[in-house]
Amino acid sequence: RNKDVKMINSVKYNKIDVLENELLKRSDPFNKNLYGKWLRKDQVDALIAPNISSVTAVKKWLNTTYIQSVSKGAWLTTTMTVNEWERRIGQPLSTFKHDETGQIILRLASDCYLPSNIAPIVDIVHPSIGRFPQIKKKLIVKDSKPNKPTEDPKPNPIPPQPVKITPTILRQVYQLSDQYGNGNLSNNTQATTNFLGQYVEQSDLSKFFNMFASNVTIQKPHAIHGTNNQNDPGVEAMLDSEYIMSVGQNINTEFYFTSGGQPKDPTDEPWLKWLISLSNETTLPLVFSA
Repeated sequence: RNKDVKMINSVKYNKIDVLENELLKRSDPFNKNLYGKWLRKDQVDALIAPNISSVTAVKKWLNTTYIQSVSKGAWLTTTMTVNEWERRIGQPLSTFKHDETGQIILRLASDCYLPSNIAPIVDIVHPSIGRFPQIKKKLIVKDSKPNKPTEDPKPNPIPPQPVKITPTILRQVYQLSDQYGNGNLSNNTQATTNFLGQYVEQSDLSKFFNMFASNVTIQKPHAIHGTNNQNDPGVEAMLDSEYIMSVGQNINTEFYFTSGGQPKDPTDEPWLKWLISLSNETTLPLVFSA
C-alpha cells in the first residue's frame, strides 16, 4: 500500500455552453464577422477557466508537496502513495489481475466518497472506477479450403485489381478546390499525433511526394514535438503524415510524438497524457489528425 500512484484530477470548467456557441458562430460561413476567426488557446482557457476557489479547494484536499497545474488549474496532477489516496477517496483501491496476461491494475470496487465540498467541483478523479483495459486478441487464420457455396455468390464489392488511393483521387472525392494552403499565414497549421513507437522518416516522405504529389511545396514538418526516431518509421505514422500533407497541401504541418502507453496498459495510446501536454501550450494547430 506504500506504492506510489499518479493522480489526475479535473476541476469543473465554467461556461461550456458559451464556448460551444462561439465554436458554432466561428464555424458558420454565413457569419461574415466571425467565420474562421478561431479563439487562441489562452482565450479558451480564460473563457472556461474553473473558479479559483474550486482550484484552491482541490489543491488543499490533495495536500501534496508538488501539484502540476495546467489550463488555469483545470487539470491537477500529483503523486502519492496508495494509502494516501485511499484516505482521500474513502474506499480501498482493489488490485485486479488478468488470468491470461498477468496484467495488474488498480481500480475501486465501489463508488468513492469525496468530501462534500469536493464532489460538486470535480469532473474526473483517477484512478477510480475506470474501465478495464481491453486485451488485444491475435487473429488466427485457418489454413483450410472453404466449402463450395450452395448458391450463387454475391458480386465482390472490392475490385480484384489493386486500386491506388492517391492524394489526387481524395481531393476529387471530397471536392476540394484547386486552391492550396499558405503556410506563411499566421497559425495556418495542421498536425498529426503519433503514439506507441510510431515515427516518421523524412526520406520516405519525400519519396511519397515525388511519386504522388509532386506539386507539394512544403515537404518537411514545421515543428516536431517530442522525440522522432527516423530510423524506426511506422506504417501508421507515415501514412498519416503523407496524406495530411498532400491532401491539405502547402500548409505548415507539425508532428506530435507522445511516449508511453495507458497506465497499466502499454498497448493503448496515452491520450490523456497528450491532451494535458497540449494544455501547456499557448498556440495550437487548427487541425489534428489522430
